[in-house]
Amino acid sequence: MSDRVIVAMDGSTHASTAALLGRDPRGAPADWHVLARRIDTDPRGQARVLLRLLDDMLEEIGRGPEDIAALVAGIGPGTFTGVRIAVATARALALALDVPVIGISTLSTLVAEVAARSEADGTAPEVIAPIADARRGQVFYGVYRRVEGGAYARSEAFGVVDRGALLSVVPAVPSTLVVGDIAVLGEEAGVGEAGLRVLEVRAENLIIGQGLLREPGDGVEGALLEGWLAAAVEGAKRAGDQKAGEPGSPEGVKPIYVRSPDADIHITKMRDPWAAAAPER
Repeated sequence: MSDRVIVAMDGSTHASTAALLGRDPRGAPADWHVLARRIDTDPRGQARVLLRLLDDMLEEIGRGPEDIAALVAGIGPGTFTGVRIAVATARALALALDVPVIGISTLSTLVAEVAARSEADGTAPEVIAPIADARRGQVFYGVYRRVEGGAYARSEAFGVVDRGALLSVVPAVPSTLVVGDIAVLGEEAGVGEAGLRVLEVRAENLIIGQGLLREPGDGVEGALLEGWLAAAVEGAKRAGDQKAGEPGSPEGVKPIYVRSPDADIHITKMRDPWAAAAPER
């Protein structure tokens, strides 16, 4: 196995999760191994939590910051603060260590885990719908459909919907599996005959299983991620190799919000004290 490692981290849900992964250079690009993993369910101080988790993992496997080849960060959708912290932490580390960084959807980790398991046991749903708590009685969601070769393709952008209206946007048939924080759906799940599976976000699935996903656009996601990370492990990529905003650059890692943050909505509803009519003279 190569001495260089990939850092994966996510703080988009109620938990902060991180993992170190490596790969055998003699194996296939998809041959990733979890070297260490951590999870912390304290939602406070996520910036300090993620860095502490990284330090703990590096110490556990006897490595140092110089052994980090690249970073992969979960970019939501999820809690506004958690997404911002994870993205900012990953960007800062990439700049400090001069390594490339890539942003991957947090919801895709849930699909990647199910897809990897299904490939192993032969029980693959036709549709996988990952969800996450969006507060305000809503959930963030995505729709991935099984395609040729056993992969799962997403053709539509991630969305947000009222918890009881999931059926209106997700195909609710026996071959559909809704995964994620199922408890947020409440008693009226609104998913008809679709299956439900509680699944926590795991940082390692920002990498493992991503090769089974087909994401829209031309970014380094899904099936394109593994080869890119393999090149990073082999030392072929550095943070300075990419122009600002390009895949691999810190500026290229941008949060997925789906809807405006709560703070923005509250501000627009506030009365502007300077907009009052001027007193008559």
